[in-house]
Amino acid sequence: MLSDREKQVVSETIASSEHDYFVWSSLLGEPFVVDGFICYFDGVTAAIAGVPLADGRPRNGIRSRLDRVVDKWMQRPDVDFVNYFGPEHLAVARNPSFGLIYKQEPADYNLDLFIELGSGPDTRASRKLRQDLNRAVRNGIEVEARKQEFLTAEQLRLMSQLAARTDLEVSDVTYLANAAALLRHDSSMLFEARLGDAVAGVGIAHHYFTSKPFFVVAAFDSRLAGVSDAIYAAVISYYRLHGAEWLGLGYAATAGQYHYKHKWGGEARNSPCWQLIWRRCNIATPFRDSLHWPWRLLSDKWCSIVQA
Repeated sequence: MLSDREKQVVSETIASSEHDYFVWSSLLGEPFVVDGFICYFDGVTAAIAGVPLADGRPRNGIRSRLDRVVDKWMQRPDVDFVNYFGPEHLAVARNPSFGLIYKQEPADYNLDLFIELGSGPDTRASRKLRQDLNRAVRNGIEVEARKQEFLTAEQLRLMSQLAARTDLEVSDVTYLANAAALLRHDSSMLFEARLGDAVAGVGIAHHYFTSKPFFVVAAFDSRLAGVSDAIYAAVISYYRLHGAEWLGLGYAATAGQYHYKHKWGGEARNSPCWQLIWRRCNIATPFRDSLHWPWRLLSDKWCSIVQA
């Protein structure tokens, strides 16, 4: 578990959405700091965020430090999977008890994007924000920011439509489902777009880390033009008005998503990431496209029912 000092370091220096343990601990397990890197452990899988914490350590030697972190987790007898995601391309694990079962190379667009808010918007992003807010008003789209402890049926319907898209992976869908749990925390805010009496879009953001909010989930009615722009503009305006230093937009899963987030002023702080997953060689536990522990529990249960 993170110590109070480690929580303070993360809150003061956080520069990667992978360090957002407020969100990721619900999917990846208990957060730890190991040799300057945020890790998560759910009792089966150790997940390693490969962007180092800004804790005063020298930036050189990052790859060798990561190799040591991977090795430490593999030495534990209760670890069956090691899931690494980060900009460094690690060597093949030295531990012969583990074999590589998944490898995803970095894509140019798969970047963790942030908007600087404290220094004021650049001219391009500021003009775009005003244009989209004005268009939303002309189209009759209104966005309300509010505290809300649960998702309404209309909002859940939008989430379900998003989850049904063929370009979303299992991990994307479990991440989406996890967002509802975040609403119960005081740091979370819901942004709802309405067109008349109908809910046209919903977004969820949080400022768990002081003055450094993250925009974590959004779902829109794809039939209506301008809804996504209205939500993004409202989130940016809200946190700028409340004095935030920057706003995290998360990773871009596609080239189109990268260009969309970039047009708002989103810039990358870290290089594109690799993902490497190792599994202990003497176990038969399958890798079912995601290592999020809620999915593991559900899929294991479902498979046991089918096989019975």
